[in-house]
Order: sequence, then C-alpha cells, then structure tokens
Amino acid sequence: MSDPLQCSAASPGFSINVTMCTLTQKQRQSDNTIGSFGQASYIFLLLYRTQALQNGDTLHYLVKALPLPIANLNVVQQYAATITDSASDAAISVNKTAYVDSGELQHFGPESPTFQTPHMNRLYQIMADQKTIAFSQTYSDGQMPNFNPGQTMTIDSVGEPLIGLGSQYDRIYVFSANKIYVLFGDGPSSVGAGSSFQLPMPRVSSPVGCIEPRSIVETPLGLFFQSSRGLELINGSGSVIQVGLPISVTTGVYSVCTSAVYCTGTSTARFTMTTPDGTSGIIAFYDTRWTDVAAPDGIPGRWAIHQMTGETTATGAPYAGAPLSAATYHPVYGYVNAYTGGANSLTVTSRENTTADPTPWLDVGGSNSYFVPLDVTLAWAKPNDLQGWSSIRRVRALCTYYDAHGLTATFGYDYITGTEAHAFNSNTVAGFVNASVESVKYYNAVTQMSALQVRLQTVAPIAPQVLGSGRGAAFNGIALEVHQRRGGSRRQPASAQS
Repeated sequence: MSDPLQCSAASPGFSINVTMCTLTQKQRQSDNTIGSFGQASYIFLLLYRTQALQNGDTLHYLVKALPLPIANLNVVQQYAATITDSASDAAISVNKTAYVDSGELQHFGPESPTFQTPHMNRLYQIMADQKTIAFSQTYSDGQMPNFNPGQTMTIDSVGEPLIGLGSQYDRIYVFSANKIYVLFGDGPSSVGAGSSFQLPMPRVSSPVGCIEPRSIVETPLGLFFQSSRGLELINGSGSVIQVGLPISVTTGVYSVCTSAVYCTGTSTARFTMTTPDGTSGIIAFYDTRWTDVAAPDGIPGRWAIHQMTGETTATGAPYAGAPLSAATYHPVYGYVNAYTGGANSLTVTSRENTTADPTPWLDVGGSNSYFVPLDVTLAWAKPNDLQGWSSIRRVRALCTYYDAHGLTATFGYDYITGTEAHAFNSNTVAGFVNASVESVKYYNAVTQMSALQVRLQTVAPIAPQVLGSGRGAAFNGIALEVHQRRGGSRRQPASAQS
C-alpha cells in the first residue's frame, strides 16, 4: 500500500490517469476472486480512492470492480503502469474498501531474510543483521504473508548471530551456533494488538546450538538439527538428545548437512551429508517408527546409512539435496532406494546400520582413546524413623555394564561429606557381571548413622582389561540393607558427640 495522494477533479465527468511503479512479484498462489481472463495466479495492481471528501466518507474504495481488467496486470518487465480512473462516486461506493480502513496494519514487503519458517499460520524470518526476527500477520493457503516493520523483535542477549528457527507444537525454537532459545505465544492481531509472546525468551538447557540451518527439520518425534557434535533431536518435552551418536563417526567424515526432509510415507527423517569439499556424500536415514529396546545407547529409532556413488550432476557439480522421497522397506535389508537424475543414474541399496559406530562414546579429541567417567552423588538417605534408629549394613551398586571399568564408592555419614572410599579395579568388577547386569556390594565401615550419602565413580580399566568404547557403565540405582534397632532415641550426629 503506497502513501495516499490528494487531487481535485475539474468537473463531475473527470478522468484521471494514475501512474505507479510495478511490483517485483510476478505470480502467487491461485485466488479466483482476482483476474478476468483465466490467469488467476497473476498479481494485479489495485487503485483505491475516496469519494468527495465534503461528503464526509473517508473510506478508500476500489476504483475498478472485480474481476479486474488486463490493464491492472502487474508486468515485472515494465518499470511503471498507468491506471485510468473515470468512475463516479456512486459507482465505486459498492466496491470493496482498502484493508487499512479497518485499522489493519499496512503491508510491506520484508527485506531478504537469512532463514524463514512457518509457524502457527505466520511466517517467521531472521533478518540480515541476524539478531532481528520478523513475523508476518496470520495467513491461510492461497494468501501471501504480509509484514509490517513494527512486527519484529530484536534479540541482543544471545551474543552471537541467529542461525535458524524451528517450529514445534505451540513454540518456536531460535538457534545460534552454541545456544538454543524457545519462544512461546503468538503475535498480535492484524491491527497490532493482543500479542502473547513470552519475552525474554527462556534458554533451553543444552551445551550445543545449531551450526547448519539446512539441517533443521520437524518430525513427529520432535525437531532435528545439526550441532557441533552431530545430529540432535529436541523432543516433545524440550530436551535435547544427541540422537546421532550411533553414527557420529560417519557424520564426522561427512560433516556438511546440505538438506533435511521428513518423508511421511516411510516415517523417516533423511539428511544428505557431504565431505567438506563436497566430492562425496551419504544419506542418513532415521526411522522414527522403530524403537530398539536392546540398543546399548537407549536412543529410540534406528539409523541407516546410504553411501552415494557418482554423486555429481550432469554438469559436474557436487550432489546436494534429498531426492529419495520414497523407499521400500525390507525387514532384513532396511530401505532399498533408487535414484535417477540428470545424466547420472544412481541406484543405492543399503543394509540397515544395526551396529553403531565402534567408538561413539570416546571423548572427542586426540586419538579418541579416553575413558569417559561416570560420577554420581546421591542425596542423603535417612534410615531413622519415629520408633528408634537404624543401621545400614551394606550398600549395593546396581549398574548396566557396557565394557571394562573400575568402580569406586565413597560414603559420607551424618551430613558430613565422607572420605571412606572402597575401590574395585576393572578385573574385580568383571567378576561381578552377569551379561549386562552389574551388581557390586560394599560393606561400609560405619553402620549406625542418622544419614548416609553415596558417591559412585567409574575409572579407566587396568591390564589385562582393555579400554573398549570408553563408556564403562550406566548407573541404575543402589540397594541398601537396613537393620532396625529398638530404642527410644536416635543416634546423634558425629559432630554433636563428645
């Protein structure tokens, strides 16, 4: 909508030619109420004016009745277009009025964004400064999103450029390279009132952000994205899961995500990944339907890797994109796909990657030969009750055994952090393991107490045990052997005894 101009006609039978600049948009989705010659997807120029102001009517009426004539067609190859207005006030009084007459905010074309995503019938965009988020007015299918300069928010607190946005349920996630924020609520109405945005945006508890906006994709499980440590998933509760851990070695080689898509026909999220030079690549498939309860990492779903060969276009450009929009699932071989494009015919047959990368749990850095320790400190346990006092005779650590490790238990008594440590090396711990069930029993030196605290730590294995994946064990819980004592008083804490 341009700024209004005022002019006066010399006589009632006036004719005024209005010349205006054409628009840069050429076509839009179909709107059958516009156009008169079967080209409903084209954009037309609209001219509105008021009736004679002395009549007291300040509404702006469309000077040409619908459907519009070809003279109103927006031709992008031309710098300007001229529309002739010769309609009387009575003729235009039955036409539609301009949207701004109802108080609706004026529509402007936004600047070129660095990223955009639809969310709750609005279009959200990251602007060129990478700290401002613009959001459109609400729209529906067949309508072009409308923007207003007043419908923006500037996020200075992030401290680094905004990279991408992701829509999930009633919230939109805002990504930078090392941080994730979440925006709840909705924007104002078309007249600029009634915003329910919750600002400032809370930060998501996550050590990583998104390094590649092309990796962001919405699925029924949540929002996938690529971080500095691999492919991640924000689930429905807002927790960040390193779901790409089983293929982290592979994606460390093919580290550039060029596209991500969710295919509803096969319930798979698909990521095209290339080497930094773009000369070779893979397609990583994540089956959102498959829950592997025996998976050692406990991550839902199942990955499959498709190695691409001949992945250049007919012009020799590196392959990029996600062409595999359909797949046939085989219960043994996984997804079998065929892709034909340009001068290259590429058939990819892949077996499901049922085994994770061999060393995903090793620390990143060096030769990837570092043990990852587990360190868990439990809350104080109070064995006493109103009938007397109790004693704790034994403590049993309940863990899941993955590979070689030692296990140390440290006990604190009566709310004083203890130094009583009991250590078993990896050779001893291996004798306590039955399949993946690890149960280690400790005899604590002090049995009568008001409270007990337990700290469990895994340590690197010693010879002849070898490092393995470096994951060691997972903590499941502890079991306490409690003995009840008769008596009418409880034992005083050690600090209160003489």
